[in-house]
Amino acid sequence: MMRLAVSGGNTLLRRGASSLISSSSSLFTQKRNIVYQARLRDSLFVLNEVLDAPGQYQKQGFKDVTPDVLEGVLQECAKLSENVLAPLYEIGDKDGAKLQPNGDVTTPPGWKEAYQQYIAGGWQSISVPTEYGGQGLPLSLGLLKAELIGTANWAFSMYPGLSIGAMNTLLLHGSEEQKKVRSIKPFSIVLFSSVLL
Repeated sequence: MMRLAVSGGNTLLRRGASSLISSSSSLFTQKRNIVYQARLRDSLFVLNEVLDAPGQYQKQGFKDVTPDVLEGVLQECAKLSENVLAPLYEIGDKDGAKLQPNGDVTTPPGWKEAYQQYIAGGWQSISVPTEYGGQGLPLSLGLLKAELIGTANWAFSMYPGLSIGAMNTLLLHGSEEQKKVRSIKPFSIVLFSSVLL
């Protein structure tokens, strides 16, 4: 049994500390076989039957977002999340990003290729208006995308966060000239590199 003693606001391990440390460090050396499966059936039930999301989208002018489109988008995001991102979760924990002697930062093995798939799939700009290079889908679909990707691999989901924040800032506060000059494609790749700094 481990005993804790509080001294001057600090918690100290009294007994069993070495077994605790060795057991927790083994979490990162053992293969954990994490399997992620998106709960699309539940999500689609809530969206279609409870919230009537397609009906709400129609009222907001998103005429093309039918139940079939909604299901297709979520299925494709689930494939990326389950087959590409979830398997990288453990690799990210084990290897992590590394600062190279020349000042470059490298991602864990497989992460660069996963990010390229993420960008190629248009996931970065799913809810950005089409006139600025996005897909023009409702913001709530962007949130569902974030949920699927974050649940599969939280660390990976944080990578594009600054780029999405910069895009949203420009969309809300930028001039038309800034929005057109800084289309979505540069954000997809250029700002990603600064996230690792």
